[in-house]
Amino acid sequence: MTSWVSVVVLTVLLSIQTLAADVFEPNDHCVAWRTRKVMFVLSTVYPVGKNCKISSKLVSNKGSWVFHLSLSHENFDSDEEDRDEEVSKLLGGNRWRSLEFQSEAISQAQINELNQGRKIIINGVMKIAGKEYQVRALPLKFDGTKFYGKYETNYTQFELKPPTIAGGLVAKVSNYLALHYQFQLSQIDGNQKIRRLLSQ
Repeated sequence: MTSWVSVVVLTVLLSIQTLAADVFEPNDHCVAWRTRKVMFVLSTVYPVGKNCKISSKLVSNKGSWVFHLSLSHENFDSDEEDRDEEVSKLLGGNRWRSLEFQSEAISQAQINELNQGRKIIINGVMKIAGKEYQVRALPLKFDGTKFYGKYETNYTQFELKPPTIAGGLVAKVSNYLALHYQFQLSQIDGNQKIRRLLSQ
């Protein structure tokens, strides 16, 4: 096997390993983005930016429940400062510092489904750079201590343009975006009410 082929094989294996790696630690209370980036037209990597400085709460609403999430885009950390700055600019820059999500009503029946270890689907509205976007079919599960899920979408849904480096000659980001989320029950505002719901 030539040295060039060896490099390509090693690069592919490392890319697969990165893709398979868990986004969160077990005790994280965070959200994260993951995207797909082609480097030098030879290898594909999957950068991840994590944000654990978030505010989450569940609010009663006429017999159902609404989940609220807010965070600052300046707190995403991908272990690459320049990329984090670009992401921050992409999501609103200095003018719009916060991202917000509010779910549609979550029924007691859905809470019961979660408590039985089943996946539910929720809808909501995400606010980015002052604009609201409908978000449909977000999967959500509960393991007894935390809620978690992954929503696969693209930049186009939120009217964002995938960033490029040197016109795409060095690196090009695909129009792919995965939103990961993990919320510890103990860290959600109003968690005592949630515990009572889950015990019903």
